[in-house]
Amino acid sequence: MQINRSNKKKKIITGFIGLLVIVVVGGLFYYSAVRAEIREEATLRYNNLQTNGSFYNKILNSTSKDGYLVEEITEEQVEQFAVQLEEEKNTLKKYNKKYPNNKLDLSPIDSLYKMIIELDDKLSIEKELNNLITYSNYLSEDNPQMEKVVITDKLTDKSLDDFTEMVQSKKNY
Repeated sequence: MQINRSNKKKKIITGFIGLLVIVVVGGLFYYSAVRAEIREEATLRYNNLQTNGSFYNKILNSTSKDGYLVEEITEEQVEQFAVQLEEEKNTLKKYNKKYPNNKLDLSPIDSLYKMIIELDDKLSIEKELNNLITYSNYLSEDNPQMEKVVITDKLTDKSLDDFTEMVQSKKNY
């Protein structure tokens, strides 16, 4: 009887140790899979902000090759760019804090901020310029070669000075 009881205890202890090993090994595999998934998501977000990334290209494609705004760009889109960039930055900062051994370089975010500020400045200048001038028959169907810009009646020395000051302040920023 004593031997059966001793064998039974050994089997229970061995089973418990085996179960414990399985739980620990399974937990480690799960933890490593979750960590790899988080790393992959952070890398995707990071690559999105790089020179060839889709977010970077969205901002870059908001201006023409000559540096002019594309017609479709709006103040709301520029604001959305800023909000999205801030969200991406915060997410990547959290990742860097949580995984200090796998830190991602966040310095490219500064150049994206500068690009967004430039877009916002160009929109402000365009808006102010549109207040100063109107386009009359500009490339109209009647005369596709005519490029006539007419200064509005509302133009005063003060409004022109204000516009010039605003443009200068944007350049100095």
